[in-house]
Parts: sequence; structure tokens; C-alpha cells
Amino acid sequence: MNIKLLTYSEPKKSVQKSYATLATLTGSMRDTLNVVEPDFLVQATTEYDKANAVYCEELGRYYFITGKEWIRTGLLAISCHVDALVTYRADLLNNSGIISRNSNLF
Repeated sequence: MNIKLLTYSEPKKSVQKSYATLATLTGSMRDTLNVVEPDFLVQATTEYDKANAVYCEELGRYYFITGKEWIRTGLLAISCHVDALVTYRADLLNNSGIISRNSNLF
């Protein structure tokens, strides 16, 4: 499984995040497959402490990093939570609708 360690500086709730790739690693899922909150096992790299997001190519999803845990020397577990705004950015931006009610009167 290819996992990219990423960094961004925009607010978490932004759809238009621009990511910088710090490293591309080969890893695996820890325990069971949970695509919303996965734990990835990867070989440690010097860039892991700078990363605040990951992209998993096989799952096609972007994730926030919620935690990092050393398993043993050279093996790191990265806990994540899906970044739905960026993962489904194209669908969100191409969506159109009609607003029938508004709580504010203009």
C-alpha cells in the first residue's frame, strides 16, 4: 500500500488545501480495514514528525493524522481520520442546488 506523508497550512475545514509531499512510503493497514479511521503501519522516516496528513493511493482518500505511535525500532503506526472535504472535493464543488429556505432575511 502506497502512503504519502503530507503537510498543509490551511484551516482543517478548508476544501482548497494545497499539500506538499514529504515522503512516499510503503505500508500496510493495522488490524482490520477501517477506511474512515485507519491505522497505517509504515517504516519510519525522518519526515514523519513534520507530516499532518496522509494520502493512501489504494483507498483514494486523504486523511488527517490524529496520532503517531512507535511499535518497535523503525516501525511507526499512524492513526488517521478521513478528510472528507478534500477526498470528495470534486463532487462538492460540482454540486448545484436550490436553496428554498434561509434563516436570515435579506
